[in-house]
Amino acid sequence: MLGGVAIALVSTCPAAAADPAHDSVRAVVQRHQDAFARKDLKALLADYADDAVVVFPTNVPSGKEKIGAAFASYFQASPSTNFDVVIDKVEGDLGITRWVANPGTPKAVEGHDLFVVRDGKIRFQATFGVRPLNPTVAK
Repeated sequence: MLGGVAIALVSTCPAAAADPAHDSVRAVVQRHQDAFARKDLKALLADYADDAVVVFPTNVPSGKEKIGAAFASYFQASPSTNFDVVIDKVEGDLGITRWVANPGTPKAVEGHDLFVVRDGKIRFQATFGVRPLNPTVAK
C-alpha cells in the first residue's frame, strides 16, 4: 500500500513554504520530469544519488546502473508515449507528482510519483496509484 506510505511520509514532514530546500526539491523534480520527457537518459540519471532506489510497479532497481537500465528499457519499449505532469506538492525533502501517460487517448493512464530529494539528488522514487484514466476502456 505505497499510497498509504506516501501519505504518512508527507504528513510527518515540516512545512517548507519559506525553506530554500523547498525550491531545490521542486527544481530537481522539474528537471527530472523535463529530462524524462526528452527521453534524455544521461540527464535523467544525473538527478539520482549513486545509491538511489526506485520503486516501479514491476521493478525495484537500486543504483544508477540498474535505474538507467530500467529507464532505457522503458524508453525503448514505449518510444511514442508522452506525459502530462504536474508537481502536486513539495514539502520538506518530498516532491509528489501526478502524471497522465497518453493524455487524451483511450490508452490514457494516470499515476503518481513520490520523490525524496536530499542534497540536490533523488534518493528515492516510488510510482504508485497507476490506473487507466478511463476505467471503462478495455485494455
